[in-house]
Amino acid sequence: MTEPADRPQPDDTWDQAEQASEKRPSIRALAELIEGTTSPERVSDLPPKTDGPAAAAMPTVPPAARLPTEITFIETMPPDAYEVEKQREVMPSNLPAPTFSRMPPSPASTLTMETIENLVSQNQWTKVCELLGAPENQGKLPVGMAFIYAVALNELRVPGGMVDKRAPDIEKIMLRCLSVMLGADASGPLTQIIAKRLMRRNWRSTPAPPTRTSVLLIIAALMLGSFIGFLLGPGHDWFKTM
Repeated sequence: MTEPADRPQPDDTWDQAEQASEKRPSIRALAELIEGTTSPERVSDLPPKTDGPAAAAMPTVPPAARLPTEITFIETMPPDAYEVEKQREVMPSNLPAPTFSRMPPSPASTLTMETIENLVSQNQWTKVCELLGAPENQGKLPVGMAFIYAVALNELRVPGGMVDKRAPDIEKIMLRCLSVMLGADASGPLTQIIAKRLMRRNWRSTPAPPTRTSVLLIIAALMLGSFIGFLLGPGHDWFKTM
């Protein structure tokens, strides 16, 4: 068995490897090259060009390849972003909460709602008017208390009585309170209609019929119902025979 003629011999392969190693730059040459590219001041201190494979493989460093001594940062934020930040700083949501001075409590504010609720549940509207209509509370009642005062006066209205003569004043109080609570005009249709509804007379002011009259009405209704049932039942045939 014969070997191919073009197969390289071991000696030829070793010679080619040595030639390739001579053409490659040495480690020292690479270190000097890196030091020269990272240190612009030492570019001129590089050893002069010498003959040989290592000198031929080592390139020269041009002046343009030197690193700058100062680094310039490129602005990446658009100019509009600064305007947005400035506008955001003056928005009302970013402003601190205002501080309010604490006002001294008025005599009307010392009235507890629990006391008024107890009087209303007991239907004691007279005491409610006496409590809210005291001289020290004139012109100092909150909107809610003034509205309750107007309702209490309306509950005490009796045809021809003293309170009934103050009906226009009561309606004015209701209109003013409703305009504040609803945020509507006092002369508007909404406040006018609600005030008229509230100013209606209480249905409990009409006296109930006497007990004897109520009993007679119940007996008459039972007798009428029994007679109609008799006509629709057994009395139907009896009327036919007549």
